[in-house]
Amino acid sequence: MLIKTRLLISFMLIGLLPAGILAMVSLWTASTALEQQAYNQLTSIKQIKHKQIDDYLSARKGDLSVIAKKWQLLVEQNPTLSNSELAHNYHSLFDTFITEKGFYDFFVIERDGLISYTVAKESDYKTNLVTGPFNSSGLATLFTQVISSKKFILADYSAYAPSNNEPAAFIGIPVIINGQVNSVLALQLSIDAINAIMQQRDGMGETGESYLVGNDFRMRSDSYLDPINHTVIASFAGSVEANGVDTVAVRRGLQGVSDTEIIIDYNGNPVLSAYLPYTFAGLKWVLLAEIDKAEAFAPVYKLYWIIAAIFVITVLSVAVATVLIARSVLKPLGGEPIEMRKISERIAAGDLREQFSRDENAIGVYGAMRQMNTYLTSVIGTIVETTAQLASTATQTSAASEQANASLQEQHANIEQVAEAIQQTSHSIDEVATNARTVADLSLDAEKTSLSANQTLRDTVVQMEALSTAVENSETAIKEVEYNTQNISRVIEVIQAVTEQTNLLALNAAIEAARAGEHGRGFAVVADEVRQLAQKTQASTADIENMIASLQSTSQTAVSEMHASAEATKQTITAANDSASLLEQSVHQINQIALSAQTIAQAAQEQSATTEEISYNVESIRQAAIDNAAGADQVTSASLELDKQSKTLKQVTSAFKLPQQLN
Repeated sequence: MLIKTRLLISFMLIGLLPAGILAMVSLWTASTALEQQAYNQLTSIKQIKHKQIDDYLSARKGDLSVIAKKWQLLVEQNPTLSNSELAHNYHSLFDTFITEKGFYDFFVIERDGLISYTVAKESDYKTNLVTGPFNSSGLATLFTQVISSKKFILADYSAYAPSNNEPAAFIGIPVIINGQVNSVLALQLSIDAINAIMQQRDGMGETGESYLVGNDFRMRSDSYLDPINHTVIASFAGSVEANGVDTVAVRRGLQGVSDTEIIIDYNGNPVLSAYLPYTFAGLKWVLLAEIDKAEAFAPVYKLYWIIAAIFVITVLSVAVATVLIARSVLKPLGGEPIEMRKISERIAAGDLREQFSRDENAIGVYGAMRQMNTYLTSVIGTIVETTAQLASTATQTSAASEQANASLQEQHANIEQVAEAIQQTSHSIDEVATNARTVADLSLDAEKTSLSANQTLRDTVVQMEALSTAVENSETAIKEVEYNTQNISRVIEVIQAVTEQTNLLALNAAIEAARAGEHGRGFAVVADEVRQLAQKTQASTADIENMIASLQSTSQTAVSEMHASAEATKQTITAANDSASLLEQSVHQINQIALSAQTIAQAAQEQSATTEEISYNVESIRQAAIDNAAGADQVTSASLELDKQSKTLKQVTSAFKLPQQLN
């Protein structure tokens, strides 16, 4: 995997995992807070409505108590009037009272159940609640309970035929005079008054509503959201399934539970519901305050989009930052580390045939490796060429030395012959003259041969000096290679430092993930993967270091070999100079022999007198010839050693694989 891709994945994980976790935690916290806020608002509305209904019914109870006391005084003050007559005398008072207080009707019921007075004068007027047609109505039930308990009673809503069979609720109180129930006063509650309380919707949005449900699952107040099918009238006229409310909240409320939760309402929509049981004077209702989940959580959904947008922006920012960081990391390297590692391995193995990119952006380590490869190719190519030339020169020098040695051996034999001729000089002057001329001729030949050998040795010295210079240049070049590999080592140390820092960051991330518990488990796995990647990178870097160390070791070995070659070359030059000096002495001595032979030829008469001196000179010449032969042997040995060193150098340079054009 390319380092740019690995960096992108790593930075995405490092940057986006915390951002994602933070976003999820923030979203969960905010949604929980907003949900709790919605529940709190519904709970507040629920409590407010509870108090308003309680205050309303308590006020109506108080109204009935006040009118009962007033009625008791009227009865006591007018003992001659019947309850019907007395009530009709104050009809305007009662009419004004129910209008101002919001009641539907007012009843005066005799002790025997006869309705002797009503304000509305509906079909129940002058009927008997015990024996009449409405003896099973809610008003009849109220009358019976008041007579039996002699206290305030509230009868729950039920269909009431005299009021067009619409639901009606009643409150009643006994009028006791002299310890006996004189009559029962009753008020018919208005549905509109309770609806006015329950349909106050301040702060409830578009889908919020509050309503009352009885223990029969029928409406006790009209629904705001469904004013057709879920009104009090429609609920009692229709069925519970179509017009009532049989939800989880209602059932739990009837069980005495007060709570807030998300339920499915009577319309089949998920809603946030706050409910509580409501009891008053025997009533058993459930008060509910609800709002659609979609509206209640609209701020949460908006927050979802905001956090999603922030997350997308974060992703783009991390991606851009990763690309920039990857470029800044790769720029000093000049290329992918994996590619450069392979190149280093090939160079370390002596393969200099790598085709480097000529891109101007290929700088840094990659550019340095390209320069190193180019320089090594040039140096090794020069060494190979010089080695070939050195081998050729050594071969030629060896051949020339062998020829010189043969000439010196021949010269030695001739000198021996001269010595013998000198010994025979006493036998014949003519023979001496002849031999003298022969010696003169041989001396001239020997002089020419010695001069040729001397010139050959001088040429060898010049070539050996050139070879020594080339070897020293090679040693300097290889030292430069060693210096460049040390620079590569420093870059590798930087990579190791970055890898160690990445490993440390991954470890810190793993610790933070461990602190996060269950939420950080996935992040801990990613952090562990990042740490393993860092360790693998560190191991790869160590491998590169080992390869660089191997290259440095090879360079040092080459330097040592070049140094040894330079020393051997210098010794060879010294030996060649010595041989040249000896040859110069030989030339000089041969020249002396030639002069002596000429003198012998010119003055054969004097040869007899100077035989002993000539014999001495011939002995000196013979000794010089022996020395020349020894020098020639040394030149031959040096040439053989030079040939051996050139073969060794060729073997060393053969480990390098050069481009085809340099082979």
